[in-house]
Amino acid sequence: MLQEYSTLDPDEPGDATNTIAAARALTKVVHDRNPNVDVSLVATWTRPDLTFPAGKHWSGQPVERMALDLRRADEQVRKDAPSITRVIPVGEAFNCAIRRGIADPNPYDGVRAGEIDLWATDHYHASSEGYYLEALTIFAAVTGMDVRKLGGMEGAAADLAVQKSVAQKLQGVAFEIVKTGRCGAN
Repeated sequence: MLQEYSTLDPDEPGDATNTIAAARALTKVVHDRNPNVDVSLVATWTRPDLTFPAGKHWSGQPVERMALDLRRADEQVRKDAPSITRVIPVGEAFNCAIRRGIADPNPYDGVRAGEIDLWATDHYHASSEGYYLEALTIFAAVTGMDVRKLGGMEGAAADLAVQKSVAQKLQGVAFEIVKTGRCGAN
Protein backbone atom coordinates (compact mmCIF):
# COMPACT_ATOMS: atom_id res chain seq x y z
CA MET A 1 0.00 0.00 0.00
CA LEU A 2 1.50 3.28 -1.13
CA GLN A 3 0.10 6.77 -0.64
CA GLU A 4 1.34 9.91 -2.28
CA TYR A 5 2.12 13.05 -0.34
CA SER A 6 -1.19 14.85 0.09
CA THR A 7 -0.34 17.46 -2.58
CA LEU A 8 1.93 15.16 -4.63
CA ASP A 9 4.83 17.61 -4.32
CA PRO A 10 5.10 19.96 -1.32
CA ASP A 11 6.83 22.65 -3.38
CA GLU A 12 4.78 22.23 -6.58
CA PRO A 13 1.28 21.11 -5.56
CA GLY A 14 -0.34 18.93 -8.19
CA ASP A 15 2.94 17.97 -9.86
CA ALA A 16 3.33 14.17 -9.96
CA THR A 17 6.92 14.10 -11.26
CA ASN A 18 8.54 13.14 -7.94
CA THR A 19 5.68 10.81 -7.04
CA ILE A 20 6.18 8.90 -10.30
CA ALA A 21 9.89 8.47 -9.65
CA ALA A 22 9.35 7.42 -6.03
CA ALA A 23 6.56 4.98 -6.90
CA ARG A 24 8.65 3.42 -9.66
CA ALA A 25 11.60 2.97 -7.26
CA LEU A 26 9.49 1.60 -4.39
CA THR A 27 7.59 -0.85 -6.55
CA LYS A 28 10.86 -2.06 -8.07
CA VAL A 29 12.24 -2.79 -4.59
CA VAL A 30 9.20 -4.79 -3.50
CA HIS A 31 8.86 -6.60 -6.83
CA ASP A 32 12.55 -7.54 -6.76
CA ARG A 33 11.92 -9.21 -3.40
CA ASN A 34 8.57 -10.73 -4.33
CA PRO A 35 7.41 -10.71 -7.96
CA ASN A 36 3.90 -11.68 -6.82
CA VAL A 37 3.39 -8.66 -4.57
CA ASP A 38 0.14 -6.74 -5.03
CA VAL A 39 0.87 -3.00 -4.87
CA SER A 40 -1.91 -0.44 -4.46
CA LEU A 41 -1.68 3.35 -4.59
CA VAL A 42 -4.10 5.34 -2.44
CA ALA A 43 -5.49 8.51 -4.04
CA THR A 44 -6.23 10.59 -0.96
CA TRP A 45 -8.83 13.22 -0.07
CA THR A 46 -9.09 16.93 -0.64
CA ARG A 47 -7.50 19.06 2.05
CA PRO A 48 -9.87 21.89 2.98
CA ASP A 49 -6.86 23.84 4.32
CA LEU A 50 -5.66 24.04 0.71
CA THR A 51 -9.06 24.73 -0.81
CA PHE A 52 -10.96 27.27 1.29
CA PRO A 53 -8.29 29.76 2.51
CA ALA A 54 -7.10 32.22 -0.13
CA GLY A 55 -3.69 31.91 -1.75
CA LYS A 56 -3.47 28.09 -1.87
CA HIS A 57 -3.09 25.89 -4.94
CA TRP A 58 -6.74 24.77 -4.97
CA SER A 59 -8.23 27.99 -3.52
CA GLY A 60 -11.56 28.99 -4.94
CA GLN A 61 -12.14 25.64 -6.66
CA PRO A 62 -14.88 23.18 -5.70
CA VAL A 63 -13.92 21.06 -2.69
CA GLU A 64 -14.03 17.94 -4.88
CA ARG A 65 -11.39 19.24 -7.30
CA MET A 66 -8.24 18.42 -5.32
CA ALA A 67 -9.25 14.77 -4.87
CA LEU A 68 -9.99 14.47 -8.59
CA ASP A 69 -6.63 16.05 -9.47
CA LEU A 70 -4.85 13.63 -7.15
CA ARG A 71 -6.67 10.66 -8.68
CA ARG A 72 -5.75 11.78 -12.21
CA ALA A 73 -2.12 12.16 -11.18
CA ASP A 74 -2.12 8.76 -9.47
CA GLU A 75 -3.47 7.15 -12.64
CA GLN A 76 -0.47 8.68 -14.43
CA VAL A 77 1.79 7.24 -11.71
CA ARG A 78 0.19 3.83 -12.26
CA LYS A 79 0.72 4.11 -16.01
CA ASP A 80 4.40 4.97 -15.47
CA ALA A 81 4.85 2.28 -12.78
CA PRO A 82 2.85 -0.62 -14.24
CA SER A 83 3.61 -2.90 -11.30
CA ILE A 84 1.04 -0.90 -9.33
CA THR A 85 -2.09 -3.04 -9.47
CA ARG A 86 -4.70 -0.41 -8.63
CA VAL A 87 -5.39 3.14 -7.56
CA ILE A 88 -7.76 3.22 -4.59
CA PRO A 89 -10.20 6.16 -4.85
CA VAL A 90 -10.34 7.36 -1.23
CA GLY A 91 -10.65 11.01 -2.23
CA GLU A 92 -13.54 10.16 -4.53
CA ALA A 93 -15.22 8.33 -1.65
CA PHE A 94 -14.99 11.58 0.36
CA ASN A 95 -16.45 13.45 -2.63
CA CYS A 96 -19.28 10.93 -2.85
CA ALA A 97 -20.11 11.28 0.86
CA ILE A 98 -20.36 15.04 0.28
CA ARG A 99 -22.47 14.63 -2.84
CA ARG A 100 -24.89 12.33 -1.01
CA GLY A 101 -25.32 14.82 1.83
CA ILE A 102 -23.69 12.54 4.40
CA ALA A 103 -20.72 14.88 4.90
CA ASP A 104 -20.44 18.65 5.03
CA PRO A 105 -18.27 20.06 2.23
CA ASN A 106 -16.81 23.01 4.15
CA PRO A 107 -15.55 22.40 7.68
CA TYR A 108 -14.65 26.08 8.06
CA ASP A 109 -18.27 27.24 8.24
CA GLY A 110 -19.52 24.66 10.74
CA VAL A 111 -21.15 21.34 10.07
CA ARG A 112 -24.67 21.38 8.70
CA ALA A 113 -27.35 19.61 10.72
CA GLY A 114 -27.56 15.90 9.94
CA GLU A 115 -24.14 15.79 8.29
CA ILE A 116 -20.70 14.72 9.50
CA ASP A 117 -17.28 16.32 9.22
CA LEU A 118 -14.84 14.07 7.37
CA TRP A 119 -11.89 16.16 8.56
CA ALA A 120 -10.17 16.74 11.89
CA THR A 121 -10.00 20.25 13.32
CA ASP A 122 -6.77 20.96 11.38
CA HIS A 123 -8.77 20.53 8.11
CA TYR A 124 -5.87 18.42 6.81
CA HIS A 125 -6.18 15.03 8.46
CA ALA A 126 -9.36 12.99 8.56
CA SER A 127 -11.84 12.72 11.41
CA SER A 128 -12.79 9.31 12.81
CA GLU A 129 -15.54 9.10 10.19
CA GLY A 130 -13.11 10.13 7.46
CA TYR A 131 -10.56 7.50 8.44
CA TYR A 132 -13.34 4.93 8.71
CA LEU A 133 -14.39 5.77 5.14
CA GLU A 134 -10.76 5.51 4.02
CA ALA A 135 -10.39 2.09 5.66
CA LEU A 136 -13.65 0.85 4.11
CA THR A 137 -12.58 2.02 0.65
CA ILE A 138 -9.16 0.39 0.91
CA PHE A 139 -10.62 -2.82 2.33
CA ALA A 140 -13.25 -3.02 -0.43
CA ALA A 141 -10.67 -2.36 -3.17
CA VAL A 142 -8.09 -4.85 -1.92
CA THR A 143 -10.40 -7.70 -0.90
CA GLY A 144 -13.28 -7.22 -3.33
CA MET A 145 -15.64 -7.62 -0.38
CA ASP A 146 -19.02 -5.91 -0.30
CA VAL A 147 -18.37 -3.77 2.79
CA ARG A 148 -22.10 -3.06 3.15
CA LYS A 149 -22.31 -6.54 4.67
CA LEU A 150 -20.41 -5.25 7.72
CA GLY A 151 -23.51 -3.39 8.88
CA GLY A 152 -24.05 -0.76 11.52
CA MET A 153 -22.84 -2.98 14.35
CA GLU A 154 -19.37 -3.36 12.78
CA GLY A 155 -16.63 -3.32 15.46
CA ALA A 156 -14.26 -0.71 14.03
CA ALA A 157 -17.10 1.79 13.62
CA ALA A 158 -18.13 1.18 17.23
CA ASP A 159 -14.53 1.58 18.43
CA LEU A 160 -14.28 4.90 16.56
CA ALA A 161 -17.66 6.06 17.92
CA VAL A 162 -19.09 6.27 14.40
CA GLN A 163 -22.88 6.21 14.63
CA LYS A 164 -24.45 3.02 13.28
CA SER A 165 -26.49 4.85 10.64
CA VAL A 166 -23.42 6.82 9.52
CA ALA A 167 -21.33 3.63 9.36
CA GLN A 168 -23.89 2.05 7.06
CA LYS A 169 -24.02 5.11 4.81
CA LEU A 170 -20.21 5.23 4.58
CA GLN A 171 -20.14 1.50 3.81
CA GLY A 172 -22.52 2.19 0.92
CA VAL A 173 -20.30 4.98 -0.37
CA ALA A 174 -17.14 2.84 -0.22
CA PHE A 175 -18.86 -0.08 -1.93
CA GLU A 176 -20.25 2.00 -4.77
CA ILE A 177 -17.13 4.05 -5.46
CA VAL A 178 -14.97 0.90 -5.59
CA LYS A 179 -17.48 -1.24 -7.47
CA THR A 180 -18.64 1.27 -10.08
CA GLY A 181 -16.21 4.19 -9.90
CA ARG A 182 -19.22 6.50 -9.73
CA CYS A 183 -21.36 8.11 -7.08
CA GLY A 184 -25.06 7.74 -7.63
CA ALA A 185 -27.75 9.15 -5.44
CA ASN A 186 -28.28 7.40 -2.12
